[in-house]
Amino acid sequence: MTPPEPPLVSVLLAVYNGERYVAAAVESVLAQTYGRLELIVIDDGSTDGTLAILKGFEDPRVRLVSRENRGLVTTLAEAASLARGTYLARMDADDLSRRDRLARQVQFLESHPDVVLVGSDYTLIDEHGSPVHVTSFLAHPHDLKTAQVVGNQFGHGCVLMRADAYAAVGGYDTGLPQAEDMDLWSRLSHVGEVANLPEPLYAYRDNPDGISSTQTDEQRAYALALRDRAFAHFLAHRRSYRVLGYHPGSTRGSLRDYHERRAMVLRDLAWLHLRAGRRVAGTGLLLAAAAFAPWASKTYRCFAGVASPRLRRRWAYEHL
Repeated sequence: MTPPEPPLVSVLLAVYNGERYVAAAVESVLAQTYGRLELIVIDDGSTDGTLAILKGFEDPRVRLVSRENRGLVTTLAEAASLARGTYLARMDADDLSRRDRLARQVQFLESHPDVVLVGSDYTLIDEHGSPVHVTSFLAHPHDLKTAQVVGNQFGHGCVLMRADAYAAVGGYDTGLPQAEDMDLWSRLSHVGEVANLPEPLYAYRDNPDGISSTQTDEQRAYALALRDRAFAHFLAHRRSYRVLGYHPGSTRGSLRDYHERRAMVLRDLAWLHLRAGRRVAGTGLLLAAAAFAPWASKTYRCFAGVASPRLRRRWAYEHL
């Protein structure tokens, strides 16, 4: 009997004036050890040599579209609408995927049917491709669902999601010109579990010309609004969140690192409760944060915000 074909992965890549790095990004996808993929590349009205570079790829797995500029979110939504795969993967035009990235992520989703989205840690690289440091996220679904309330827990370019779940939540919101990824991950977490693989399967380039560098203030404003919306959902569906779960394997770091990450999430969640006038709940979360990481002095400083609105306003919210 002929074994069934592995599921098709549709990789979505939007690019605008990316001639400097786009060839390396495409090559990193085509070099994946997971062979059953299609790479949907939309040139979003580039005015440099991007289109000529893309036309140089003759691999039949590449599906190239070129048209006038419409913006990143609209372009991503269009790419997803063209996808034929069981899974949708993201790829940014100035980044790199490790050769086994898709194989590892597909294997995980195939063996975890309740998970609708999986990301990974990533290596930050400079303009020349040299590694700077590894950015790690919480990995366990229960930790992530709570942490996603207070800030984005996924690198946009390094996620793989189920196409049917993406469609079920309505896909990218084209009315959000910024923080569209945080919005989508939040909605996906409402229909299934989300996870990260605690290993760096992706290289994120610190590109001074990229959106994250040129539109930081706009991104933060949208992210803050989405955080408030996520907190409202949290209050309305508290029983679906396991705030005090304990999953020490949920990070590639040490046990101490895990405790500090959980304490940070609990402090941020406490701040949202206190800002909403929920002093009892906020105090309880600060006590939990102190239990997770009793050596973290910031937790004890935050207790002052319980009694003082003035100090609460000074309590920096810094973990988006």
